[in-house]
Amino acid sequence: MYGVDLHRARVRDTTNKDIHLGVTSMGLVVFQNNVRINTFSWSKIVKISFKRKEFFIQLRRELSENYDTLLGFNMVTYRSSKNLWKSCVEHHTFFRLHSPQIQGRRFPFTLGSKFHYSGRTEFQTVEEGRQRARLQRHFIRSPSKRLMLQTVPPPVEEKAKYVPPPARPPRPYDNKVTSLGAREPRRAWGEAAHPSDDEGGFLDRGEELPPFSPVLPARGPPYADEDIVSERTASPPLYAVPPYTEAQAAEEGLVLIRITPDEQGRFGFNVKGGSDLNMPILVSRVVPNTPADRCYPKLNEGDQVLFINHHDVSGMMHEQVVNLIRASRDSPPGELILMVKPSAVYEARDEEEPPYQYVPDLPHVTAVADRADALAESMLLLADGLASGALVAQFEQLYRKKPGLLTDEAKKSENQNKNRYRDISPYDVTRVILMGGTSGDYINANYVNMEIPGSGIINRYIATQGPLPNTVVDFWQMVVEAQSTLVVMVTPLVERGRTKCHQYWPTLLQTLELGHLHVTCTKEEVEPTGSFVFREFRLTNLETEEERHISHMQYLAWPDHGVPDDSLQFLGFTERVRKARVGMVEPTVVHCSAGIGRTGVLILMETAMCLIEANEPVYPLDIVRAMRDQRTMMIQTASQYRFVCESVHRAYSEGIVKPLPEFHRKIPE
Repeated sequence: MYGVDLHRARVRDTTNKDIHLGVTSMGLVVFQNNVRINTFSWSKIVKISFKRKEFFIQLRRELSENYDTLLGFNMVTYRSSKNLWKSCVEHHTFFRLHSPQIQGRRFPFTLGSKFHYSGRTEFQTVEEGRQRARLQRHFIRSPSKRLMLQTVPPPVEEKAKYVPPPARPPRPYDNKVTSLGAREPRRAWGEAAHPSDDEGGFLDRGEELPPFSPVLPARGPPYADEDIVSERTASPPLYAVPPYTEAQAAEEGLVLIRITPDEQGRFGFNVKGGSDLNMPILVSRVVPNTPADRCYPKLNEGDQVLFINHHDVSGMMHEQVVNLIRASRDSPPGELILMVKPSAVYEARDEEEPPYQYVPDLPHVTAVADRADALAESMLLLADGLASGALVAQFEQLYRKKPGLLTDEAKKSENQNKNRYRDISPYDVTRVILMGGTSGDYINANYVNMEIPGSGIINRYIATQGPLPNTVVDFWQMVVEAQSTLVVMVTPLVERGRTKCHQYWPTLLQTLELGHLHVTCTKEEVEPTGSFVFREFRLTNLETEEERHISHMQYLAWPDHGVPDDSLQFLGFTERVRKARVGMVEPTVVHCSAGIGRTGVLILMETAMCLIEANEPVYPLDIVRAMRDQRTMMIQTASQYRFVCESVHRAYSEGIVKPLPEFHRKIPE
């Protein structure tokens, strides 16, 4: 709530609910029960007005709409309505304009309010601060004249009475030691999963908390990728976290609910979802006049259950969650403790105006020009979405796996040992099928095609996992059959002492013999900063006596479980990839460790650059959706998504990528 100017109001409908309207630097925010449920950025708002006790905002219409959206709120008094209007005018002028725009009077009298903001704007203040010379102030220091009191040590008898404070009692989740045995391909997203950068860990809890998506602190089990592929271990026990108080929960935007069952042992609510259904745990029904309905705070339909009795349920299957709820009745207190994310956070997705569909209010651009320059509009909306957090919030609501698409081939017993992670499986409909595979036609890889509208360009990729020792031959067989000439690797071989990818190429001037395929490394060049390695391979097929030259580009400066420190360096690498693709019609092979996280970031970045050159609008969420329709879980974490969106905006705003002359639009007169 820092920097939020709150105003009491009511919803103008039959419910007449009490709400608060918060005026912020980004726009107008709606709060209900101290939970943010809506955000209207200044770029969406084209008109602000009030009439008596009623306050109105008019939103910019979508390109597909032929009507305006007018939202109204009932204020407490006429004075409070006018104060809210003044606050909005001041904030909009200060944070959105370069200088206050004051129009001269045309008549000796005016209708309506004469109020306007006449001070400096944020832009003017910052510019003045940059230009102002720093003055060196000199201070004359003198010794203090305060009397120093001597402290008398306590008597020996009193020292003997001193009792040290009791030590913290051991907690049940401290110093857990588990023995590891052989295990099947480990989960990249599950009970013991960690939010990694490319291995399925979607519960990104260590990053900066965006609006609409309050989360809990990171938990402490080991990383899911800390074991070698051949190891097996039992499922870890439930992880208990320290109890959260109501104050701590409210601070993070969560609600702590305590429910005592009735005489028949019922709580009175149902849940749906689970890791087996690829859905969060949501409250599907609350029966009236039951403990769940009468408790305070009240449990509502649509609330997302995050913790049950201090146990994280994010990676549990539906049946496990139900059993955990039932088991709480048998405990001595018989009380059920739920940590939930209020349903308003999810309902806001439907109630809030989408941040991507509105044209920013620019006084120097007409409506016709706005339609013609959709690229500039999308970049402004991208910046607003990053600033408000709505961009990341919508990404977190997007499905990880395309509903209805099967992954049966990956689950076959003969193919399971070819998967680096057991929960990262290729869709059957888009998977790469090997025609000459030595051990079948399966490889954990998908075709991903990204079309650039208006240009006739289709960027073709093969997104795959980092090869295992037993899949190196299949990997090179895939390169041969796809006739690929470029392989992009966005991971080092080892991270944090763990193998992320088997080295599937020979050292410089050496030859790797793989049956009828021979791979020779003819060139290796390390970029001066040590961030990139560029190699050239000669791939020889002894059966057909055909030789093919393969370019290999490896990105090293990408930290494990994170994003690159320098987006400019990442943009430079992507430009090198694009130059190597010039004139290619064959698919480019892209892989990291699991082939979804960093792989998806690179594909989105290159697709966005092509869209900018084609003078087409860039909507990153639509790009992610198109990728996930072809390979599961592309772009894993919210931090990865935010990083690539910031990189896209930087590439456009700094002119790193510009629309090509042949795609410039002419604005109708």
